[in-house]
Amino acid sequence: YCRLCRRLSGGVFQTWVPFFIEDFEWVTTGDADDDNTGQIPPMQQYVPHGRRHVCNNCGGVLTIVYHGQEDQIWPAAGGFDDDNLPAGSTEEINQQLHSVMHISCRYRQSWYSIPRDGNPRIPEAG
Repeated sequence: YCRLCRRLSGGVFQTWVPFFIEDFEWVTTGDADDDNTGQIPPMQQYVPHGRRHVCNNCGGVLTIVYHGQEDQIWPAAGGFDDDNLPAGSTEEINQQLHSVMHISCRYRQSWYSIPRDGNPRIPEAG
C-alpha cells in the first residue's frame, strides 16, 4: 500500500509473494530478442529497507529483497509463470511460501478499504 509500490505497479497496492531463496528460480522467456537469458536481473535500491530486482529490458520492478531477510525474495505476483507455481495442497504450498499479510497499511489510499480477510496488517514494511 506504500506510495512507491503504488507508483511502480500502477495499482492501489502491489502483490508480493515471499519465497525462501532456495525455493525460487528465475525463468526467462527464451524469446530470440531476450538477450538476458540465464542472467539474474540487476538490483536497485529505491528504499532504505530493501532492494529490488528490475528488468533489463523495460525497467519494471520484479522483486523486493528486504535487508535482514537476505534468505528470502518477494517477487511481484503478476510476473509469475503459472506453470512454475508450487503444486499440491494448501499445506504443501504453505511449506514453500510464507504467510499472507498486508504490509505498509498506514500508507494505503484513504479511499481504499483493506479486505477483512483475517490476514495480519503490518503498518510498515521491512
